[in-house]
Amino acid sequence: MGKRMNALRYCFVIYILSGSILCELSKCTLNPDHTEEICNGGGSFYRIESCRERHGESDVNIPVTPKPSRSAWLIETDEPKNNRSVILNIIKFSRLCGNMKLYIYDGTSVRSPLIAIYSNLIKARTREKPSPLLQATSGSALIVLSRRNDKIDDCCFVIKYSFEEKCPIECGRHGLCSKGICNCSAGWTSRNCSLPTCPVVCNNGSCDAKTRKCNCASGYSGESCNITDNRNFWSSPVANNQDALDGVSSHAMAVVGNYIWVFGGFSLSKGPLDVLARYNIRANRWEIIQASTEKHQRPSARYGHSLVAYDNHLILFGGTCKKGAVSNETWILNTTSRQWTLLRSSVNKPVGVSGHTATVVENEMIVLFGYNPEQGVSNLIQVFGLVDRVWRSSKVDSSIVRPTYGHSSVLHPGTGRIYVHGGYRMLNSSCYRASSETFYYESKAGKWYQLHNIGIPRFLHSAVIIDSAMIIFGGRGEKELVSRHLMVFDINEMKWKFPINTTVPKTASRYGHSSVVVDSIMYAFGGFAGLMFNSFLQYSQGDCMSPGSSINCFEAFPTPSVLLKPLVSSDSCTSHNPSSDQCHLRHTCADCLRGDSDDSCLWCETLNQCVSKVTLRVTFPYQQCMQILERGTGACSDLQCANVKTCRDCSMLPGCGWCDDGSGTGSGRCMPGGKNEPFLGSGDSYADCSKSRWNFINCPACQCNGHSKCVEGNRCENCEDNTAGAHCERCADGYYGDPRNGGKCADCRCSSQTKLCDSEGKCRCLALGATGDRCDRCLPGYNRGGDFCYYTFLGSKKDFNVTGFKTFNFEYTLKEEKRSVSVAIKWKGGNKGSKARVNITMGDNNEEEIKYGHEKVPFTTEFRYNEYEFGSDGITIRGYIYDIESGDEGAFLRITIENLAETIDLLEFFLTFFGCFLSLLLMAGIVWKVRNRYISYILNRQRREERQKMASRPFAKVSVFLHAHNKSTPGPVAVETCENGKASVLTVLMRLPGTEDGLTPIGQSGLCFASVLGTHTEQTTSAPAPKATRIRTTKRCASTCV
Repeated sequence: MGKRMNALRYCFVIYILSGSILCELSKCTLNPDHTEEICNGGGSFYRIESCRERHGESDVNIPVTPKPSRSAWLIETDEPKNNRSVILNIIKFSRLCGNMKLYIYDGTSVRSPLIAIYSNLIKARTREKPSPLLQATSGSALIVLSRRNDKIDDCCFVIKYSFEEKCPIECGRHGLCSKGICNCSAGWTSRNCSLPTCPVVCNNGSCDAKTRKCNCASGYSGESCNITDNRNFWSSPVANNQDALDGVSSHAMAVVGNYIWVFGGFSLSKGPLDVLARYNIRANRWEIIQASTEKHQRPSARYGHSLVAYDNHLILFGGTCKKGAVSNETWILNTTSRQWTLLRSSVNKPVGVSGHTATVVENEMIVLFGYNPEQGVSNLIQVFGLVDRVWRSSKVDSSIVRPTYGHSSVLHPGTGRIYVHGGYRMLNSSCYRASSETFYYESKAGKWYQLHNIGIPRFLHSAVIIDSAMIIFGGRGEKELVSRHLMVFDINEMKWKFPINTTVPKTASRYGHSSVVVDSIMYAFGGFAGLMFNSFLQYSQGDCMSPGSSINCFEAFPTPSVLLKPLVSSDSCTSHNPSSDQCHLRHTCADCLRGDSDDSCLWCETLNQCVSKVTLRVTFPYQQCMQILERGTGACSDLQCANVKTCRDCSMLPGCGWCDDGSGTGSGRCMPGGKNEPFLGSGDSYADCSKSRWNFINCPACQCNGHSKCVEGNRCENCEDNTAGAHCERCADGYYGDPRNGGKCADCRCSSQTKLCDSEGKCRCLALGATGDRCDRCLPGYNRGGDFCYYTFLGSKKDFNVTGFKTFNFEYTLKEEKRSVSVAIKWKGGNKGSKARVNITMGDNNEEEIKYGHEKVPFTTEFRYNEYEFGSDGITIRGYIYDIESGDEGAFLRITIENLAETIDLLEFFLTFFGCFLSLLLMAGIVWKVRNRYISYILNRQRREERQKMASRPFAKVSVFLHAHNKSTPGPVAVETCENGKASVLTVLMRLPGTEDGLTPIGQSGLCFASVLGTHTEQTTSAPAPKATRIRTTKRCASTCV
């Protein structure tokens, strides 16, 4: 490997300026151990036109390249055809990169083999577990930074790169040359790294060159024979012909005898695969199988399928094929005759699924769940009879087990239970999450039981059972790869455990792999962790789980005891509505993102596929789609080379280059291509673009869009054809169109209120109140007068938002005579930086006279009634505010029009005052007279009523003898009994005192009537007689008499 190591150190800060996305990068430095970047966030920025850079062996200082949502770096040797590799080491990829991804190609274009994809999902490794080195054997490496949306993100990443030295010998694919000597990769030896050997040093044993494994001495175990107590350990065997298979994920494996069979899978460089291979465990060698077929038919390339072994046959079912189609085919391979057979059934056809699991239980293959474009992620149970070869299916209630994708299922032979763990699970019709739940299914009883949730969600992992332990390995979580690579569920103790004191291989983090068990050893093959793996990882449990073993290999997971809870139906979860997910039926970008389609649809330009937003992780589990377009974030044409009109925009698309037309004006066309030349496409002649006119890394210096020649190398001299701008990229004022790449500009046909229009000819109404395509109509509240729209002012005060406008007109009609008018125009709230001028006129509709012209805002004036002929019909004040410039805080005008108070006329005042005063006095006198007469009338009426009342009272006569000759008992003149009958008012006749002679004084009365209240000593029911009633006077009575 070369001595000199360069590094790409970039900090990205994305800004949105004037509607376009710009990506500015600040220089970054690394601390000495390359574990932390220090970014100069406030430092200088450099701007260049291209979005791409080329780095060669002679480059020492790495320039900083600003630019948009996608940038690209091409790293290549100075002599690309000398069979020297580019070595890349991903040091850092910050979490702040959000949705950004790094796509790394082994070559000079996006059609070169894709060797790695890095994003936030793939965490940066530590120094103890560094990321695997990437080797671009073509001598060139294209790195593309892609982002999904237009949100502002800060992104820092660091990539160290070097070049393989020139070497007198050929080191092949298993070594790198340094100082004229081949440094071989692990598991290879000899001068040119062509002989296989053990990948590790056999400390207490010998290396078997055929199996490339250590034969340990008695009492020792482990990959390098360094373990003495037969505990659990990891190993990373290297097959003799390791390179026979590409790195794959989402493949399927099954064990038949001494062979591990593998079919299909997904490759970054080739997509879905149809390779059938088997691994000879004893010989440590791969063999590519060319199976015969009926009528030359064989399973198509696919991934996410299942493969099980039964009676020397392999049963292949489902999977995702090319173009995203999900298969429902059932293929059967006879491993003895090596012949494929497609099972054809006219009835009971299975539902095609991907990301499901298949488990053999006695004579049945039980397929659980999976993803289907028509039904979404499902909770369907499909059973295939291995003897009668008939399919049947049933559906689990979503409240028992929710629809799941990418889970694991494994059979425990002792109980016949199928243990299901994790998966990408539906919470509701628009929400999916990675799950950490565990169930077991009793297929005969059809019952589900839930175990304890360990709280570590994962999907696309693997599961195997060794003795009484279910081993969960790998997988990805919600936002990153799972941190606990291996978990063990002890079926006998019903407890979760994790291994301790075990050295985990640096490549253990992965998902999408497959695992099988052979001789109590777990074999995990393939998987994805930024790059695809094509090697095995082996895990041996040793005697850790053996009964009576004293070896402490595991530690119990800190959770309560496992719950054995039978699951019953509940309506707590919203079921998925498959009819709303029709994205997979749309086959063009326009159809996928059209206005009446579902908002959840996304378009993948890389694969020409329309997918649902909620199942994006299911459809592209390995982030294999680089260009994703969502409705509202751009147009379909933005992702197609032929629709791009400038070299600068063309370089934003990673698969496009610019072919200059040779005129020296910047005209050309954007084509699909790489660093060296355009791609040859059917039906399009790209052969006329010579290499001298092809631009992939940089753009031609002169970029005038065909409307000018350049002076001083890159400055457009005079923009012709009614164009303007530094690169003649826009139409001049008064013209519209798209002048880029030789486009035309036409006259704007607008009213006199504006001369500007947009690129489609629609006039830009710069006068507040004007509207219409030609700005020839007025908004409600505005009146048209000639060529202008006037706001009809009704007086007092009003605020107007004139931000973005150049003119504003208003009018006020005078309605009162001999009243002066004040007009004030000022900025509301200061409005820093806002400017404007104003003209004020007065007159009628036929003639106006300018009273104030070219005044600056703020402006205040008065119109005195004794100076103007107020009160005439049609006299109007009009204001014309123009040359408005909005400041930093926008522009808000406050206009105030008020009628001013004038001097009082004293004679008129006093005449009016006394007239009002006398009128009030007269009215007061009249009211007083009327009041007196009314009171007199009321009194007379009351007297009459009293007399009438008195006259209507009962009366009687009584004879009184003042001097009686006989002796008699005195009695009352009248007795009036109270209502309760217990008291009475007695009226008696009393003689008043007189003179000594017994005479009444002159002028006085000698007799009077007196009343007294008395109580009865006995109750009587009739009117009292004088002799039968005794009256006793009292001072008070309980009753009240009237």
